[in-house]
Amino acid sequence: MAQYLRRSTNRFLKHRYTWIDDDSVPVLDVSDQPTYDSNGIPITTDASPVTEKKCLFLYETITNNENNILMQVPTLYVPYDDPVSERDLIRNVVTQSGVILLDGAMVETVDFTSDIGENAMKVLRLSGAKTV
Repeated sequence: MAQYLRRSTNRFLKHRYTWIDDDSVPVLDVSDQPTYDSNGIPITTDASPVTEKKCLFLYETITNNENNILMQVPTLYVPYDDPVSERDLIRNVVTQSGVILLDGAMVETVDFTSDIGENAMKVLRLSGAKTV
């Protein structure tokens, strides 16, 4: 049942993204002067990006008890076995037709959706997101 659920949810992953593993980003020496992009995320040239990864990009709406919108958090849904983790960098979230939805962000938290007691998808909440 879990495998069926995972296969079924993968068809909704209509967007693609580029992943840069935090472990592949070189550790900066305290004497280095890192360069940051407009979101405050270090610009790296040594990391090996993985492109064309499946995802669904949405804004998760956070409300209070009166249903007033407090914030909208950029969120990626990815396959449950995707190796992405906290502090990894996300770049170039695009639609199937190539429209850029998000230019860059860092994974702040990783959760799992759990239906019928199994993990169906990873939920990545992003920080420092730059929408286009």
